[in-house]
Amino acid sequence: MCGVNYESIITEIVVETVKNEKFFENMTAEEKVKAVAELYRALRHEVIEHSHEHVHTHE
Repeated sequence: MCGVNYESIITEIVVETVKNEKFFENMTAEEKVKAVAELYRALRHEVIEHSHEHVHTHE
């Protein structure tokens, strides 16, 4: 994985998104929790799964 800390990058993106009040506009507390969890899962899938695909193709 070339020493890249993908978990840290994903967490930073989620934190910055959560700081943005527009992200939560018109959401209930339950919707906010679900939205953050879904955002994390989606980012993790895109970043980590796709980075593994690229690593495997270079071998």
